[in-house]
Amino acid sequence: MSSIKVSMFGKFDIVVDGQSVLTFLGKSPKSTQLLKYLILNQNKAAQVVELIDIFWTESDQSSNPESALKTMISRIRTNLSKAHPIFKNCILAENRGYRWNPDLPCEVDVFVFEELVQSLQSVTELTPESRTAFNQVLDLYGGDLSYASIEEEWTVGRSLYLHHLYTQTVYHYIDLLKKTGEHELIIHICRLALDIDIFDDRLNLELMQALRDTGQNTAALLQYRHVTSAYYKYLGTEPSEEILGFYKSLIKTGLASEADIQTIRQELVRTQDQEEGAFVCDYSVFKDIYQLQMRNIERQQQKMFLALFTVTSPLGAEHLPPLRLDAVMRELLRILQSSLRKGDTIARYSATQYAILLPMMSYSDGNIVLNRIKRLFYQAFSDNSVTLNFHFGGLDDGVL
Repeated sequence: MSSIKVSMFGKFDIVVDGQSVLTFLGKSPKSTQLLKYLILNQNKAAQVVELIDIFWTESDQSSNPESALKTMISRIRTNLSKAHPIFKNCILAENRGYRWNPDLPCEVDVFVFEELVQSLQSVTELTPESRTAFNQVLDLYGGDLSYASIEEEWTVGRSLYLHHLYTQTVYHYIDLLKKTGEHELIIHICRLALDIDIFDDRLNLELMQALRDTGQNTAALLQYRHVTSAYYKYLGTEPSEEILGFYKSLIKTGLASEADIQTIRQELVRTQDQEEGAFVCDYSVFKDIYQLQMRNIERQQQKMFLALFTVTSPLGAEHLPPLRLDAVMRELLRILQSSLRKGDTIARYSATQYAILLPMMSYSDGNIVLNRIKRLFYQAFSDNSVTLNFHFGGLDDGVL
């Protein structure tokens, strides 16, 4: 016996006997959107006034939308019936509205997903049955309910709700896998879920921690750099404190294993910085370098200066698109690194700022160097689309 399978996650499709029938709907996006709405809301009849309000804009009102809706429903029925006789009574006229026939042998991935999520909420330990259900949730959720045009904005609320159910279920699965020490499976699940939402802080942290716990420190570091770069590049902001703090914990883990002095010496030589110019690091490491430098400088009765460069738009920082900001910040970093000494340290402090430690430099020399950097920046961006400002002063005299 034939049955209908409807996919809503990621991409909309209707399949009968292994064949998609969407091509029979023709090239009308509104017909497809209307059909999606009726299937997803099949628990009750959608009133005519409700459907007109959603799918007919004000510019369409003069064209008798009620008649147009009736014609469109009739056309959907006819076209789907041409695809397969199972669709003969697929849309019912009911209570001054229309409804997808709930008696059809039809499986909708969203409804299966919701039932599985509901059944898993009370699970406290993994069994073969619960593992199967968790994996089904992962397989079913191939992406958010997306909308292709303003006529499909009705999907946004439902999409956010389903996305929340998905992430909470993934978190639940990960928590149970932690109890059984299945770190490799956690890595696999996190990678799958991050394909859906690359900016999920907890998933990124869980992935990095699982990589670290399985001894894959290099992979954990690569993931850290990938996610921090994505935040700066696409969102124009920095990741959470937890993600930024992971870098420091990763370093501690990497240095925690026992080794003799010869092994350590060889590793230090192998990783010796071969790049010219200032040292670039994460801000968590920057703070440790500051502590170390301050101790040395106090002992030698020297001074240390701090500089903070800030990039903005003449119209305000919010007017710099993330991709444009990323390109500007990368160029500024190149200028900073090539213009400063090897003993100087650079760290990205925020989406629009770099902090710089300048040990054993006079105030006048520092101003000369930093103004030169500013001139080089404006040579690179001579179109006045961005501005660069800096604050500079001694760390012990409150000049900043």
